[in-house]
Amino acid sequence: MPYCYPCNEYFYTWYDIRKHWAQSPLHEYCKFCEKHVDDIVSHNTEHHAVCEPCEKVFEDESGLHKHRQQSERHRDRYCPDCRRLFSSPNNLKAHRNPSIHKPKSVRCPFGCGGTFVSNSALTLHLENGACRSGINRRIIDRIVRQYDTNNTITDPSRMIAGGSTDEDIIYATKRSWNGFGYECYLCHNVHRTLASLNQHLASPRHKDKIYICRGPECGIRFTTLSGLVQHIESDKCGVARFKNVQNAMNSLLGQMGRLTIPPTAPKLILPSLIMPYCTRCNLDFYSWAGYDRHVAKSTRHHICDDCNIDFPTWIGLKEHWVQSPRHHYCQYCNEHVEDIHAHYSDYHHYCSSCRKAFANEFGLHEHYRQSERHRDQYCVACKMLCRSTNDLNAHLDSSIHRPKDVICPFKCGSSFVSRSALVLHLENGACKSGMNRASVDRYVREHDRHNIITDPSRMIAGPSGIAENVTLIATERSWNGSAWECCLCYSTYRTHKALNQHLASPRHKDKIYICRGHECNKRFPSLSGLVQHIESNKCGVARFKSVQNAMDSMLGQMGRITL
Repeated sequence: MPYCYPCNEYFYTWYDIRKHWAQSPLHEYCKFCEKHVDDIVSHNTEHHAVCEPCEKVFEDESGLHKHRQQSERHRDRYCPDCRRLFSSPNNLKAHRNPSIHKPKSVRCPFGCGGTFVSNSALTLHLENGACRSGINRRIIDRIVRQYDTNNTITDPSRMIAGGSTDEDIIYATKRSWNGFGYECYLCHNVHRTLASLNQHLASPRHKDKIYICRGPECGIRFTTLSGLVQHIESDKCGVARFKNVQNAMNSLLGQMGRLTIPPTAPKLILPSLIMPYCTRCNLDFYSWAGYDRHVAKSTRHHICDDCNIDFPTWIGLKEHWVQSPRHHYCQYCNEHVEDIHAHYSDYHHYCSSCRKAFANEFGLHEHYRQSERHRDQYCVACKMLCRSTNDLNAHLDSSIHRPKDVICPFKCGSSFVSRSALVLHLENGACKSGMNRASVDRYVREHDRHNIITDPSRMIAGPSGIAENVTLIATERSWNGSAWECCLCYSTYRTHKALNQHLASPRHKDKIYICRGHECNKRFPSLSGLVQHIESNKCGVARFKSVQNAMDSMLGQMGRITL
């Protein structure tokens, strides 16, 4: 019979012992490779596909991909095209909007070479003054007022015309200083520099909301054309279905490239909007090339090239690399790696379930010891994390933490941590005395005359008046063409010997042993199962004096059996 030396357990089939190796925290066994490894967590990370939120391991990436597509937990956060899992459905939605999944098919009509994924992105490009044609938000607002004569997308009540339809430019002076910063008198926001306050005043923040959505039950107003176009593209209120709105937007955006920029337009634009300006360093630049050189050399600018985000300090950039799911950066090695989780597993102390890495083993040990997620699964003495609380209890009850003070009464030299382990030793026929399960059952039937641990209704006597154990043996007729099949439960086995081991096990035997605990009455086919149940004290039957006396007497006198 297959035997596990570290756990001191026998198994009826190799399938059972492999299942034990895969599930037990004492063994580092890979069920896919069918071999023992040094570290199962690192092995699964390197050679297989792991779903860390579900704590499931798959043989390859196709299994993980199929799991995330079908799982209710992941399907609304998983992009099957990129095979990426996001933290929320909103992040997945935002991921599908950029140019990764949408082509840049909208070109700038002024021939600056810019391409965009949507009309709203094009409009925002023009409003920000990023186009070399010189067009900006003020010019776009003036053109829309001239072309939208039917007020399809504009609100005439918000467009108050003076000498012209242009908005007045508000400039801040040094009198805006309040002792701590430059304060906006409209919203009372404080800015560090006068230039940044003027940029704030020139933004659409305090402008009239002249654009309106004409959708039924909508009526949302916007300060910029790009905001309205983005709202229409989202189709939240269904206004994009109206023909007049489609014609107005197509006509306006289609003819925008034919506009002639008025020669007076540069006079209407703030210098801070034309010239690149660094708000952090309070510096103006005559070209974007000069601004880029400044950002590249300045110690106050730390840019993430992948995300195009500027951080004021190196620590901020490093924290971004560590926390962002787009980067694989090790904060301990200070370098980018191909796979951060595999790197943590190989070179650092890593908790895969919490996805946290620690600088040393002591940090991981304290994490397991203090974490509410692990404390009831972690053995502090052995520094070992078990899969469940039951596995931890089984580990604490093993010979690692309990002395082997139960000696075999047949003087075979074996000792065990519990009585159930002793009975299992005898039932499996591992004792050199020749004791086996049939002998144990016969002994219990003869001595348990008050039926304290046995069920008389399950003990059918033979011709001699004593219940007999019948061992089933499979013949050549058990072969079904592809495997050896059990005639009782229809389980299949690879070899004839494995099927006979299955038939000789207590799997199909009568459950003659019973627990007399209140509201329990659980039955077992073997004495070792009942003793293990009593030792676990799940139903409190061990408190009954009659049960204690019966077990002590029966196990104490077992060494006097004459085979």
